[in-house]
Amino acid sequence: MKVPLNWLREYVDITLSVEELAHQLSMAGAEVEAIQNTGENWESITVGLVTAIAAHPNADRLRLVTVDNSEQGTFTVVCGAPNIEEGQFIAFAHEGAHLVDSRDGKRKKLRKSKIRGVESAGMVCSELELGISNDHEGIFVLNAQMVSEALLGKPLSAVLGESILDITPTPNRPDHNSILGIAREVAALTGESVHEPDLFYKMDGPRVEDRISVSVENTDLCSRYTAAVISGITIKPSPAWMQEALIASGQRPINNIVDVTNFVMLEMGQPLHAFDCEKISGNQITVRRAVPNEKIILLDGTNQQLDSNTLVIADSKRVLAVAGIMGGSDSEVSNETKVILLEAATFLGSNNRRTATKMKKRTEASQRFEKNLNSELALNASKRAMKLLLETAGGTADIGHIDIHPGYNKKPRVTLPHDRITQIIGMEIDEKRVNRILSSLGFEIEFGQSEYLVSPPYWRSDIQIADDLIEEIVRIIGYNNLPSQPLDGPIPEPEKNILLEKRELLRDTLAGAGFREVINYSVNSELNSQLTPVTHDTEHPLKILNPMNAERTLLRTSLRSGLLQNFGLNIRQQQDPLGLFEIGKVFYPRNKELPEERLHLLLLYGGRFLPGIHVKDSRNLDFYDVKGVAEFIAGVLGITFSYDIPTSPDPILVNDITATINNSENAIGILGQLTLEVTDKFNISEPVYLLELDVTTVSQLSSYNPKAHSLPRFPAVIEDLAVVTDEYVQAEKIESIILKEPLVEKVNIFDIYRGDQIEQGKKSLAYTVSYRSPDRTLTERDITKARRSIVKELERELGARLRDTN
Repeated sequence: MKVPLNWLREYVDITLSVEELAHQLSMAGAEVEAIQNTGENWESITVGLVTAIAAHPNADRLRLVTVDNSEQGTFTVVCGAPNIEEGQFIAFAHEGAHLVDSRDGKRKKLRKSKIRGVESAGMVCSELELGISNDHEGIFVLNAQMVSEALLGKPLSAVLGESILDITPTPNRPDHNSILGIAREVAALTGESVHEPDLFYKMDGPRVEDRISVSVENTDLCSRYTAAVISGITIKPSPAWMQEALIASGQRPINNIVDVTNFVMLEMGQPLHAFDCEKISGNQITVRRAVPNEKIILLDGTNQQLDSNTLVIADSKRVLAVAGIMGGSDSEVSNETKVILLEAATFLGSNNRRTATKMKKRTEASQRFEKNLNSELALNASKRAMKLLLETAGGTADIGHIDIHPGYNKKPRVTLPHDRITQIIGMEIDEKRVNRILSSLGFEIEFGQSEYLVSPPYWRSDIQIADDLIEEIVRIIGYNNLPSQPLDGPIPEPEKNILLEKRELLRDTLAGAGFREVINYSVNSELNSQLTPVTHDTEHPLKILNPMNAERTLLRTSLRSGLLQNFGLNIRQQQDPLGLFEIGKVFYPRNKELPEERLHLLLLYGGRFLPGIHVKDSRNLDFYDVKGVAEFIAGVLGITFSYDIPTSPDPILVNDITATINNSENAIGILGQLTLEVTDKFNISEPVYLLELDVTTVSQLSSYNPKAHSLPRFPAVIEDLAVVTDEYVQAEKIESIILKEPLVEKVNIFDIYRGDQIEQGKKSLAYTVSYRSPDRTLTERDITKARRSIVKELERELGARLRDTN
């Protein structure tokens, strides 16, 4: 919200500097993002007059424009703007001026140049080039009411320059979307009074009910609808003071009718719309839901197909406007318009936001309706606009307003116990100060014995409970003025969050091992969801009703698509192997319940090892590299992983190069190689391996509790052990049996053999076994006894035997 100080001063006296005013507003909750000084970048830009226009000798779409700059003489400029005409006052940039480049939004120095063989001695500027708005379809024309020939050659900053506060309204404060709302904040902070705009206007026409009828079919979507009529108007430019205010606020003046509706919207925060009353069929307005497949051409020329969730304004034959978003071209005010119907209404914010998002039409009006405006605002804004319309367009106002107010409620009253103020703020505030603060904000107060009965003003729809009122008191006093007080009582012990601890442990561990973490949106697109299907996704992912991005509408059921996109973008820039991981939530749909949220780890590892200090020959990563990462994670978490063939294939993994990760026979993850079909979708040419873990389950199994141990005092005895067993026996099963022997410290497999020396259906597994005792040096007899015990147990459980190496 851009708030020009000259406009703000119309409603409240400002005695503070611009910087101090911005600071106080920010501290009170109306955050000032920036102070813009319009004109501070307008050096070498002056007021000029177009005196002649001629054809360009070498280009059909360009013209030679003669600009009169008074004492500085005349200049010839090459210009392609479609709206340039003789007699216009324009913003003329001389050589050396710094203008905004439409291609990248940066300011660049203007230099003399030849355009199609003709030298251009400057530039006639658009609003974008001046930094006023993003409009660069044509040049910025200064209205003749704003300037005169006496100002030719004068700096443009002297005509239009002023200070502007760029304020970011909080979502619960719709009044911050208006100049008057900010004026009320300033008055409360500085002790000044607000000069409310005059709402009285003269009504000499027939009764408005005799000219038009209005019905509201869907009162759940429209809680108030007002209509007023003016006949005999004249369409012309709005007054200079109004145009200046609109330009400073980032709005482009159009004509007196449109400018008044925009002016009042910015002034009071209530959007309005003017219809050409003579284009309304049957003299009837109906506020209703659209009929499915009903269509409308909006004012911006786009053709919209409507559905039953769209609230529309219609006459007896067709749709005239999409409620709260934009009017239609069929009822547009034109230069021939003589009678207008002025609409001021209150529409349901959530439905308005949904429609605007679907249509991709988030207008100034829709953004205000989204904040759930108070219905009391509509009639006051209508009266204000009617007064300004009569002043700027002439004509006669019909008597009265059509005012349908099905959502009317009595003014709410909030009970504020005095003790509650002390409890929340931590300091005593006397009744006079409470009364002064709340009254300055427009609240009405009645005093009880130990409480206040407070009625919020019509522009404050956010006040619901006592603590809302306390917040108002605190922010006017100033948060920095509250007393500091130490906590009373002992600080409670923090609650242990095992899941959070394991997540952070995994993040630190993987980052320390050289993997790079990424964070993606938890909301996915339908296309991405289809690219990487998952086996557990038996239902369609949950769809968000009001997505912030029209393309991201589904809660993700997997981390796969996002991380694969990251991997595909980065692998092409990477010479060494690339390892990326993400730890984030996935959402599983549940019938008529909130989704089940689970924390997952996904790691992708791929690329080539290039020759270097640790690698003699280049090679691609393989399955055992990513399995090694899984073992590394298991060791850090203090749990044991086992691996098995998946019972059902994973749609994005190669069947023969895939294994489930288990703990106590419960599947907790999967690892394997991505199929060529998947890697091709993401433009990945190297083999890529995936490791996926359910961190929610793993965190419950993990017994990670690091302890310090002294270094061993006695030496280890190391020997190799080769075992022949059936083909189906897993290496990990043999390892677990060997580790049962008390003297065995660790076991590592180093070879698997199948061949002529082993019978069919058998395999030989060779292990390095390390024996150690904590209290003595082992003898050969100790090792022989331990080995016999291991072999006996292997034979009993697996039918395995020692391999004869002779």
